[in-house]
Amino acid sequence: MSNASTAHELAIELRREHLDAFLRHNSQRVMRRPRLRRAIQVFSFCYWLLLAVAILYGWDAWRQGAELIFPSLRHAVLALAVWLVLGLVWPRIYVNLYLREHLDHATATLGSGLLRFDATGVTATGDHSQARFDWCCIETVERDQLNVYLYLDSLKALILPRDQLNDACEAFILAQLPAPRGKR
Repeated sequence: MSNASTAHELAIELRREHLDAFLRHNSQRVMRRPRLRRAIQVFSFCYWLLLAVAILYGWDAWRQGAELIFPSLRHAVLALAVWLVLGLVWPRIYVNLYLREHLDHATATLGSGLLRFDATGVTATGDHSQARFDWCCIETVERDQLNVYLYLDSLKALILPRDQLNDACEAFILAQLPAPRGKR
């Protein structure tokens, strides 16, 4: 199997920018999930409901006049502030929490490693570990500007930096992959 036509070795150096690109790519994949879209719709309803509460408190404060304006005005400003903060940061926080829950950051390794691609699968070797994946374990291949991702499941992937991946190796990988599977 050491023959160049049946095996390829790729020495890679994963940097923070590659991992950040992977997390952005996964965020976009997650946002396409129906369950997450439903959660965002529920949040959107609550978000607009909170704005209505803020407006009603503001209206109440304006209507009461000077003697009781401060409690209602304080509630209106507080509700409006919560509305603004939630609207600006909640979608990012939710997606990041979702990804944190489903990604095992301990398996993300920055630094150098060696990937060996042969007819049976991929062997990833790092400083302190080695993992073997048969080609049937790879669900899909996706690309962005910085990386090629060999997805092992919906959120975990082998990250191949494009600037370190030669065309012959990429063609070999694509030729080894099984036919695309249908949705589960």
